[in-house]
Amino acid sequence: MSRALTNAELAGELRNRFFGERDTLAQALEYMQMVADASDNPAAVYTAVQVVLNTVANCIEAADVLNELGVK
Repeated sequence: MSRALTNAELAGELRNRFFGERDTLAQALEYMQMVADASDNPAAVYTAVQVVLNTVANCIEAADVLNELGVK
């Protein structure tokens, strides 16, 4: 059985620097929905999903920093 990933490792696994990100997860999900609704192009939808994953990776890293600082 493999060990659990650290938050930094998980964020690294999710992130693809070829794609963008949004400031918040809500904005990323809104972007993904907008692209999916407007497109029949799978590549465009994949791009939108990767933007969501990059944003999730940012959230994981931010949570890690806050935990290290003792912020609840």
